[in-house]
Parts: sequence; C-alpha cells; structure tokens
Amino acid sequence: MDAPDNDAKRGRQMRLPRKAPCSIIRVGAPLAAVLLLFGGPAHADYPSTVLSTSPVAYFRLEAANDTSQVNGYTSTFQPGATLATPGAPICVVNNHSVALNGTTGYVTTSLFGGGISTGGTIAAWVNLAILPSSASTFLYVAGESQFENDFDLQFTNDNYVRFYFKDSSTNVGYLPNAAALVGQWHFVVATFDSGTNTEKIYWDGQPAATTNITVYPNLSGDTSKTTQFTIGESTVFVPRFFNGSIDEVAVWNYALTASQVTAIYGSASCPAASVPTLPVWGLAILGLLLMGSTALMLRQPARASGR
Repeated sequence: MDAPDNDAKRGRQMRLPRKAPCSIIRVGAPLAAVLLLFGGPAHADYPSTVLSTSPVAYFRLEAANDTSQVNGYTSTFQPGATLATPGAPICVVNNHSVALNGTTGYVTTSLFGGGISTGGTIAAWVNLAILPSSASTFLYVAGESQFENDFDLQFTNDNYVRFYFKDSSTNVGYLPNAAALVGQWHFVVATFDSGTNTEKIYWDGQPAATTNITVYPNLSGDTSKTTQFTIGESTVFVPRFFNGSIDEVAVWNYALTASQVTAIYGSASCPAASVPTLPVWGLAILGLLLMGSTALMLRQPARASGR
C-alpha cells in the first residue's frame, strides 16, 4: 500500500479558528461615554482657582479662629462677629461666612503689609444687611488702613463701593444697583498698579470702574503698604463696622488681570454634572454600555472551517 500523501493529510486536518481581535477603541468608547455622561468635564473649584493666582493671603473664614489657605496668616473673630451658614455661593458644600452685627463685629488678621508695593488687589464676597445710605458710617469691607497711605475697600453713604489706594480724597468708585444690593451675595475686586497708575473695581466678575491716578509717592512719601489687614472694620478710621456678611477674602501683592477676575468668579458656578445623583434611566444606560463592552472583549468566533 502506498504511503498516504502528506499534502493530502494536511488538507484533511481541521483548521483551528483564530481568535478575533478585540478592538480597544470599540471597548473604550462606551466606557468613555459613561464617564462623560455621569462625570462631566473637569471643573476648577473656587478655592483652587484663587490659589492658582498666588495670593498673599486667602481667608476662607470657616471658623472663628482660622488660618489663611496660604502663608499661614491667622484670622480671629472679634465680639459681634459670628460664623454663619450659608456662605458665599461658590459651589462648596457647607461653606461658611462671617456675619457682622454693624456695631462691634469685625475680624483681625496677622497679615501686616504683605509686600504690597508696586501693585495690589483685594477680593471679597459681600452680602449687605442694609443699604449703605441708611448707615451712620461707612461700611468697611477689608484692607490695611493708614493715614495718607490707604489700601481700603468700603461702601460709602452714597451707596458707592470705593477703593482707597492713596489718601482719603483719592479713590475709584462704582455705584451698584441699589435694588439688588441688600440680602444678595456679590463679588467685588479692587486693584491698583503703580507701574501704569491704573486703579480698577470689578463687580460680579465684570469691569465696573477705572481711574488713572498716581499712587506713589503719596502725601507721606510712602511707597508700600505696611499696616494690619482687617475685615469688616478699619483700625484707623473708626467706627466703620460692616453690617452683613463677608466671605472668601483674598489679598494679592499685584493687580489681578480682568481674565483672572473672570476666571475666579466663573469658578464659583456649580456645573450641572456635579450633582451627585444617578437616576434610573442612567443606571439602565450604564448597564447596557458595560454589557456591550464585556461582550466585545469576550467575543470569539464559534464556527470552524475545514475540508
């Protein structure tokens, strides 16, 4: 008997099936859709956005005795200042503020000067309990008071918010809408730049007022700010107790740009995707997408070919 032909023998053997390749892209796409649907795009939170601009101090006012988020400066509530909830609307859970009674309450800090010389910025969230025009004195927001060398943000009795950066007769002011001034949170920023002799006020993230006045030398010949930073009352021009709530007070030794102010204010808004709820339809979609991904990864051809 002739020996079987080797080629024929090989032809009669069953060809083993080859495993179909699993597409990483096809598997990853449904999972990415899940993350996008339920996680949403990345959102810069308010405190991180403030810190990214390198402030000298950032007082969040989360306790009667608290510490700045940077550089270790302390803040201390004085009698008449109480911890309040809610604080400014910055999309932070259980955020607090300081409530000031308008007669004795204010906050002292351990910040003196802060290297504020060629430029400076004060930012704060404010919620007035009364119109400034009905107060007996100015309503002091925050700053470093010094005769003829001001660095003060305050409301005056004509309902203006004013930034004093040189002396009592030199300021930049903005008149907010009085109808929306009381009982509502507002974000106010004041800047000066001695290099360009430009002073600005921003209200709720938008440029509101600008002036161009020489900052230094002032009437006393000073070229920097050197006194204690306080919140809710001046330590020099007394009494100017703030009546209402103040929160998220920050200080810089340079003038923030308009884009930085806009970014900080914008980071206070909560993105819709941050709501930590997952409805029933969402669970159903999640299950279907995960099932599809699993099927793609395990898929093998079940049919063998041969002759």
